[in-house]
Amino acid sequence: MGEALIQHAFSAGELSPTLKSRGDLEKYDLGLDTCLNFFVDYRGGVSTRPGFQFIDYVKADDKATKFIEFRFSPDIANTYLLVFGDLYLRFVQDGAYVLEADKTISTPGVTQADPAVVTSTGHGFENGDWVVLSGIVGMTELNGRTLIVANKNANDFEITDPFGVNIDSTGFTAWASGGVANRILTVTTPYVAADLARLRTHQVRDQVTITHNSYDQQILTRVSATSWTLAEDTPASPLSAPTSIVIASTGSPNTSGVGYSVTAIDSAGHESIPSQAILSEVVVNLTTDVGSIKVTWSPVTGAKSYNVYRTLFKRTGADISLGDELGFIGKTLGTQFIDTNIIADFTKTPPLFTNPFADAGITAIDVTVAGTGFLKTSTVSMSGGGTGFTGYPIVNAGGNLLAVVITNSGSGYTAPAATITDGSGETTVVTTSAATGNDPAVVSVFEQRKVYAGTTNFPMTLNGSKPDDFDNFDTSASPIASDAYSFTIDDEEVAPIRHLLPLQNGLMVASKSGAWLLHGVEGTAITALAAKADEITFNGLSNLVPLRVDSDVLYTQEGGAIVKGLVFNQFSRALAPEDLSTLSNHLFVDHEIENWAYAEDPFKLIWAQRADGALLSFTYVRDQKVFAWAQHSTKGQVLDVEVIQEGADYIVYLMVKRFVDGRWSKFIEKMASRVFDCVEEAWAVDGGLELPQPTPAAILTPAAATGAAVNFTASAAVFVAGDVGKVIRAGGGKAEIITFTSTTVVVCRIDRDLTAVLQEDASAKPLDVASGDWTMTTPVMAVSGLHHLEGEVVKVFADGNVVEDATVTVGAIALTKAASKIIIGLPFTAKGKSLPAVSDQRVIEGRLKRVVGIAVRTHDTRGLKVGADSDNLFEMKDRTIEQWGDPTELRSDQEVVLIEDAFGTDGSISFQQDFPLPATVLGFVLDVDVGDDDDRGR
Repeated sequence: MGEALIQHAFSAGELSPTLKSRGDLEKYDLGLDTCLNFFVDYRGGVSTRPGFQFIDYVKADDKATKFIEFRFSPDIANTYLLVFGDLYLRFVQDGAYVLEADKTISTPGVTQADPAVVTSTGHGFENGDWVVLSGIVGMTELNGRTLIVANKNANDFEITDPFGVNIDSTGFTAWASGGVANRILTVTTPYVAADLARLRTHQVRDQVTITHNSYDQQILTRVSATSWTLAEDTPASPLSAPTSIVIASTGSPNTSGVGYSVTAIDSAGHESIPSQAILSEVVVNLTTDVGSIKVTWSPVTGAKSYNVYRTLFKRTGADISLGDELGFIGKTLGTQFIDTNIIADFTKTPPLFTNPFADAGITAIDVTVAGTGFLKTSTVSMSGGGTGFTGYPIVNAGGNLLAVVITNSGSGYTAPAATITDGSGETTVVTTSAATGNDPAVVSVFEQRKVYAGTTNFPMTLNGSKPDDFDNFDTSASPIASDAYSFTIDDEEVAPIRHLLPLQNGLMVASKSGAWLLHGVEGTAITALAAKADEITFNGLSNLVPLRVDSDVLYTQEGGAIVKGLVFNQFSRALAPEDLSTLSNHLFVDHEIENWAYAEDPFKLIWAQRADGALLSFTYVRDQKVFAWAQHSTKGQVLDVEVIQEGADYIVYLMVKRFVDGRWSKFIEKMASRVFDCVEEAWAVDGGLELPQPTPAAILTPAAATGAAVNFTASAAVFVAGDVGKVIRAGGGKAEIITFTSTTVVVCRIDRDLTAVLQEDASAKPLDVASGDWTMTTPVMAVSGLHHLEGEVVKVFADGNVVEDATVTVGAIALTKAASKIIIGLPFTAKGKSLPAVSDQRVIEGRLKRVVGIAVRTHDTRGLKVGADSDNLFEMKDRTIEQWGDPTELRSDQEVVLIEDAFGTDGSISFQQDFPLPATVLGFVLDVDVGDDDDRGR
């Protein structure tokens, strides 16, 4: 008995094998048994994944690396892929390493020798530097190659390949002229390869803060495109404290005492640490007598105003000391202040310098014996191997040492000892902070404060800076809301904080034991005086950095085998976790995701790299209930993934480890675009390269959209007589130059009609093509520059046709027919398989059945095979109306394929793409014969 079964979409992705009997699940009808190298389109179909484009080699590729995004704006000029390696950092922008300035190759150029020697007067390179050569006339075999400098002299150097093998140029074409060498921009870092996986970053404009438990926090700053700095981020005010403070009173001075301190304020409102209070024992007592006191000081560089603080007046001047509390009395724009008995505000006191991350800093100096003979002007110094300590002693009227105030703890003190001038007989006990374990693991910015957390010594503590003053962790003697804060998460398990993630309604704080939402009280911001931490989930998070997708947060649970999403519930006004991996849990059992990134456009895909080198995709569109996992493979292992928005495009970069030419090598690659106008633009190979497509600097105006002799006019002189035979691709069309008319006009035979034409125009007038949007390419019979695939059998896609496989030899392959649009790389196979057939009308699961036909609806597809299983596949018909010699166009229609299948228990079908061609399956209808007997009767 026949049964027609339809599968409308595949928006559940690849389901776990343990769900094969769960035909009752809503998602069952939208799932697949196998989805390999297909990704789920959020609109329902499955498409072959894009291929990978080779970018460049990796320094010290036998050691770990790490990708980090740098994005000041979506503009390509402000976007970089940061590539961290063992003690170095490099930058990728728009699909290539960022290079330093040109170094001209000068006569005698490049020798034909083993090893080749490059002459470049005053090049300034060092042995081991990586350089890229380009623009060479004659010895073009070196153009575009990444090489290493060896045996350098002042004006020349030898070159090796990225693996240290000498470049033998004896068989190359002789150098004729020109060329430049550009060093790959490299910044030295303190990070060894083994620690890169735990680097955490947060970017604010052109600065990236980098944290790791084993390193002082660092600030990476982009000064310009080719100038970057990396420096330790040490808490400090940007301003120095005022100096040379002088007190002068008017009226009738008496024996009253008072003290003043001054701080500097810059244009952003940042306040310096206070000057040491200046004391006077003989001033007019403004609380009882008529007069005023003028305070003056030296100007501070960068200061726009100053805050002035004062003690209470002491009737007996000798009683005033540096231990008296200071309160705010006013602000001034100049370097003097007139005090006319202003009432001091002791709720606003001078800032107390604090560095919560100092190693072996001075935290306390306890006076155990007061001694004698000390003065109120005595000073304190610290010995014991460290630096940075400042402080002052508090002395009473009798010359006894009462205490020592610390204004800067300094760091690095191993055997500290305090020395106080003028007196004698005192003894002190100096206490230091821990010598190690003070470096934070994570960093974020929330409510205009920089927040660090997860030090080894205080794993559950967060330290937030003062608002809009990221390097200032100062507090006050009388705490105020704008002070820096320090909060400790209250949890039964001492589990280090792993993640800080700013959300709409608070700061998410996560560890291996749980996650909390830190927020202010009653809708206010978090302050030093008030904050609250609500637990979100009792299940902890793994080390994988959570991913934000729209308003949701995705993360992997501790152990790495469960993917969850935190979704904000509008009714409860709270975050609630949801499991996102249950239906595809077979992809995660014993496999942990190490890195992932989200490419919103064009397919709303999360790309996730597993620890075993596999790549997963996850289509996530919550409002459409699309949650679909798929798996992907390549001839190698994927070690990292990052998405960078470059202009309007979301570019997926990958670190791939491949076994090529007898060794394991690591390459930076990126996913090619899956958006194309015609079949010849489709990229379906890995580690691939494309024949360069030159873009002349001129606007192109075709006279017609079709024809055998059509004038193409350029706005600038870009044509020469030798261009005859070259191929122009513009406006969606393709044309061959058949006649050179002038430097601005050529006559072309249009081989593929232009599609960029004036709409609703009977003549189909072509639109002008902007400079940079059209190409002019010479057809070639050989392609070089494939050294990274040496010895590999590669797939060749030329002018929209799949040609015979070729083996890369000395970095090149030969073709049997000239072509102008060529993509070459490693093949991969895309496989799909449906789940066992079920029916809404009756129970067929326990009966024998076979698929006798399938109606497949496809989109932009060519070369797809379908069948009962992977060993019995039938290629779908492709060619329709193309002229002889033209590439077969992509199809978007429905085709019925008859299948020779034997009776079995599943009634499933397979589809597969073996060629370097795109394929998209939107859905299918199965024609299934269902037997009368169940499988037990066989």
